[in-house]
Amino acid sequence: MKYDSMIIFSSRTGNTEKLAEKIFFSLPKHKKDIVRAAQWDAKVEANVYFVGFWVDKGDCPPDIAGILQTLHGKKVALFGTCGEGDNPGYYEMLEGTVKKHLSEDNDYLGCFLCQGKMPMAVRARYENMLENAQDKAIVQKMLHNFDEGLLHPDERDLKNLERFVQECMEKITGK
Repeated sequence: MKYDSMIIFSSRTGNTEKLAEKIFFSLPKHKKDIVRAAQWDAKVEANVYFVGFWVDKGDCPPDIAGILQTLHGKKVALFGTCGEGDNPGYYEMLEGTVKKHLSEDNDYLGCFLCQGKMPMAVRARYENMLENAQDKAIVQKMLHNFDEGLLHPDERDLKNLERFVQECMEKITGK
C-alpha cells in the first residue's frame, strides 16, 4: 500500500506525539498513517513524510536519524520539540543538524520546532546546579525556561503547526 502522507515520530515525554497527532488530523482525509519510529516499516511507501523528533543533545534521537538516512527521492518535512523556549537561532541550528541526516535527493519541505515540557529530573538537576553555580542568573534562567516549558506545546504552538502543515501541502500541490 502507498499512502499519500506518513507521519513517523519518536516521543519521549509525549510532546512530539501531541504534534504528530495534530499533523495527522490537519492533513486532508486521504490515505494517511501515523506510526512511532520503532514500528515504522521501511517497505511502506508514502508521497509525503512528516518526521518528528525530540531533541537529544542538540540532534534528533538515533532512531529518527536512521529513518531519515533511508529516505531517498521523497518529500520530507521535519517537526519536533525541545526544552529551549522561543529561540529562532537555536531552532535554526537544530534544523540544520537534523537535516544533515536527510539525503540531498529528497524534496525538503521545511521544519517546525517548538518548546516542550521536560522531565522533572531535569529541573532537579538545575536546582542542584544552582547551589554551586558561579553565575546563578544563568541557572535561574534555565529554571525559568523549564517552568515555561511545562505549558508547551500549547494552543498557539498547535495553530502554528497547523499553518506549517498547510504550507507544506501548498508547496506540493502548488495551491
